[in-house]
Amino acid sequence: MDYPNLALRRRHHVLVLLWALLFAKCFVLEYCVAAYQVPVNSVIYVWSLSLFMATVASIVYVNLTREEQGGFKIHSSSGRVWVICLTVTLLIVIASFAFGLLPLTRLPALAALIFAIGYGVQYFYRREPAALCCAAGWCLCAGLLLQMAHPYSLLVFGICLVAFAAFPSFLVYLKLRQQAIA
Repeated sequence: MDYPNLALRRRHHVLVLLWALLFAKCFVLEYCVAAYQVPVNSVIYVWSLSLFMATVASIVYVNLTREEQGGFKIHSSSGRVWVICLTVTLLIVIASFAFGLLPLTRLPALAALIFAIGYGVQYFYRREPAALCCAAGWCLCAGLLLQMAHPYSLLVFGICLVAFAAFPSFLVYLKLRQQAIA
C-alpha cells in the first residue's frame, strides 16, 4: 500500500503480522482440539476471545490512523484488492457456517486460493517478488489442503499463515524500520 508516511506503512505491516499470527494460533489450537478430542468449545475459548481482542486492537489502530491522516483511506489498488479478498473469504465462511454452502473441511483450501489470488494481484500492481512467492506458496498450500484429511488441514493452514502472511509482513516491517533509522 502507498502510505503518506513511513510510520503508517510500518504500522500496517505490524497489524497484518499480528492478525496472521492470531489466525495461525487459532487454526493450530483448533487442530489440537479436533485431533486430540479435547472436550472444549473451541468457538468460545479459541475463536471468540481471540477475535474480539484483535478487533478491539484493530479499531484502536483505525482510530489512530484516522487522527493522523484526517480520515481512514485505502491508499492503493492492491489495498482495495485485499479488502475484497478478505470480504469474500469472510462471506464464504459465514455462508458455510450459516447455510452449509460448503463443507467446513474445504474452507482452509478455499481461503488459501483466495489469498493466492490476492498476492497474485498484489504482484501485478506492485511487482514485488515477495508477493509472487507468497502467491505461489498459497497455491501450493491450496492444492495440498485439498488432499489432506480434516484436522491436519487446520494445522497446515496455520503453518502457511505464518510462512506466507506473517513472515513476509515481518520482513517488510524490518525493512521499513531500517529505512526510518537510516
